[in-house]
Amino acid sequence: MKIKKTINTPEIIFNKENCKLTFRGASYPINAMIFYEPIKKELKKYLDELVGLDKEIIIICEFTLLNSTSTRYIYDFFKYANSFSKHNKPINVKWFYEKDDEGMELEGNIFKGSLKKLNFEVIGVDDLDNI
Repeated sequence: MKIKKTINTPEIIFNKENCKLTFRGASYPINAMIFYEPIKKELKKYLDELVGLDKEIIIICEFTLLNSTSTRYIYDFFKYANSFSKHNKPINVKWFYEKDDEGMELEGNIFKGSLKKLNFEVIGVDDLDNI
């Protein structure tokens, strides 16, 4: 799955072969439900297919902006991934934020503190475009 980013939606790249999911960009869609529900369904279906296969799963988040509705959808997905971890290797989440963006750092740390079964790293970088 590959969804191109727009001015208000992130690029989403889901590489099933590598078990890697990447979110990149701003997320404040006009209707988050219409944008995120089909993605959430596909990702849940895929995770369900991996139960017991002991595959390493990596989620990379490089958000520049998240509105509250997007945050709820991302949290719902992480929550599902958190419960999935009991059936497989822990899922690795790398939450990148620009070092001067305290809001994105805080958001990552809130997720990390709430989702104990995920290997959640909150990583400050100078520029998200140069990771």
